[in-house]
Parts: sequence; structure tokens; C-alpha cells
Amino acid sequence: MDFLDKSDPYVKIVMGGEEVARTHVVKGSQNPAWDYKAMIDWDGQSDLIFSVWDSDSITPDDWIGQFQMEAGDVKDFQGTVPLEMGIKARANTTTDFGQMMIRTW
Repeated sequence: MDFLDKSDPYVKIVMGGEEVARTHVVKGSQNPAWDYKAMIDWDGQSDLIFSVWDSDSITPDDWIGQFQMEAGDVKDFQGTVPLEMGIKARANTTTDFGQMMIRTW
């Protein structure tokens, strides 16, 4: 987040320690909507980690938060999940959590 409390968020999807997908950046948003669809060749055993990042052009991107979907929940999951929030993100909000809506099939 920059000094104007604006974020340029995007989501990385990681499986088995490797990034398998990434959304586009939503410029200047505290409440982004990606409506992102990707075909991921899930290995059938790894958790999926959905991590939200703030894109920065001068400094390294800031980690905002993440949700770890356990392997047993990957198939046909749909719902709103809480994000484990990073310290920097918590400092810029009045809540200790964010939410992300995820659907898999």
C-alpha cells in the first residue's frame, strides 16, 4: 500500500511451492474484483495458496494476505474465505481480516 492508502492488488496462486497462476493488477483499489478464471493442472495432493499482493513499481511488491486451501477441499470448492492478513495490511485497516471469494471445479 502506498502513502495514499491505495493498493494495486493481484493474486498469486501457488501449488507445491511453484506459482501456477496470477491475476491481473487492479489499480488503486481497496476492494478489488478480478473475476479471474484459470485452468490449473492440480497434482491431486498439494494445497493451493492464494496470496494477495500489492504491486509496486519502485519497491518490492507488498504481501497483503493469503488463504491456504487444503488439498481435501480443492475439488468443487465455492465460498468466501478469510485472508490471513500481513502486518502492513492490518496497519491500514480497521479490521484484522480480509475476504476472498473462490470457486474451483
